[in-house]
Amino acid sequence: MQEYERSCGRKTVRGKNEPRVLDLDLLYAGRNWVQNPRLEIPHPRMGARRFVMEPLAELCPGMRIAGLPGTVWETACWLRKQGEGLCRRVG
Repeated sequence: MQEYERSCGRKTVRGKNEPRVLDLDLLYAGRNWVQNPRLEIPHPRMGARRFVMEPLAELCPGMRIAGLPGTVWETACWLRKQGEGLCRRVG
């Protein structure tokens, strides 16, 4: 994934949270857990990101992901009520 990001113009050296041309994250992989210095699956912050959870809730609302307290839909609804970040559809 990182090789593809670079081929699309993403800089390899940048400041933290700077805008990027492309950012690909592997969110989850079924029941697989990976935890090492380069990769964590499920993504450790996905449950706190409305822009991740709302689209995922459209695809699989009843899915449960390890580390989240409820379903994907319940997590997305909770984030919306908290006012966590802007989430708008583009395209």
